[in-house]
Amino acid sequence: MMEFVDCFDALNHPTHQTIARPELKGSPCYFRVVHLWWIYNGKWLVQKRGKADDLNPYMWAFTTGLVTTGETPETTTLRETQEELGILLSPSDIILKKIIPTHRGPYKTFAYIYETQKAPEPFTLSDEVLSTDWWSLREIQGKIKTQSFWDYEALLDAPDYFAKGEPQ
Repeated sequence: MMEFVDCFDALNHPTHQTIARPELKGSPCYFRVVHLWWIYNGKWLVQKRGKADDLNPYMWAFTTGLVTTGETPETTTLRETQEELGILLSPSDIILKKIIPTHRGPYKTFAYIYETQKAPEPFTLSDEVLSTDWWSLREIQGKIKTQSFWDYEALLDAPDYFAKGEPQ
């Protein structure tokens, strides 16, 4: 099934246009993505991606997803967590930490970074996820250096990606 996304301008305002997912690369359309920081007892949930068509396939990453037409970033975060991990979170379980705009590169995005500190439940992994683990931020940063974890700071042109803050 073809996925479509809503387009936004450089200020994150809707343009009232939609675009098919395969047409996003190089498009002037800004679109929204979500990342979930699941932090529990000082460890971050990471997952080894299982999709060959990922930007960086078979690497470790956070739960992420594309906000499709008609969705909000919040509902996408809840949907992706259920699809990828088999966990049903509620809106009260997540908090928006920041929005990171990316203006350069082949994709123009607004990354909505959500956090949960909910106690983990057993996961039921989809075929998009090969495995999960809990790592410290230091471990994640080490894996970024060895190129086995998505380098969100570089991908999003956001050197402060891991800095916690209030939504912008």
